[in-house]
Amino acid sequence: MSDEGAAAGRIAARLSVEQRIWRRLHEMRERFFPAPPLGEAWLPIASGQAAGDLIYQRLVQPTPTMIARLGAGELDAMLRQLAISAPGPRWPHSIGYMMGKTPPPWWDAGFIDQMELHPGFFPVTPETLARFVDRMLTDLPLVDILGSWLPGE
Repeated sequence: MSDEGAAAGRIAARLSVEQRIWRRLHEMRERFFPAPPLGEAWLPIASGQAAGDLIYQRLVQPTPTMIARLGAGELDAMLRQLAISAPGPRWPHSIGYMMGKTPPPWWDAGFIDQMELHPGFFPVTPETLARFVDRMLTDLPLVDILGSWLPGE
């Protein structure tokens, strides 16, 4: 078994039965019906030199400017936490995950390991992730220019 296969087996072993079912349905749907392209809703406002000019115009102003981008792990954490903490039943979010529209509405061991390894987030617990997402959602409206490179931003 490859290293990837062994890691996937360890992660799957730590998921609940319900989470394994939703993951299997997601994988089956992805195999036969891949998620559609992003489409017109995700077109950037500016790119290339126009984006550079937009940033320059903000930086030459005498007022403070916040220019940011979200990392893949941070965005995934935000989307997962929004699904986890959403009011009402969880099944609509699980169906969204199965259909390839949202990340899974749970924290799994693989994601927690990735948050520590890639973005360097620590300590990684559901509580600290929830606090982090609350802070991100509070601070995002303060961003003047968001450099976007990921679907979902």
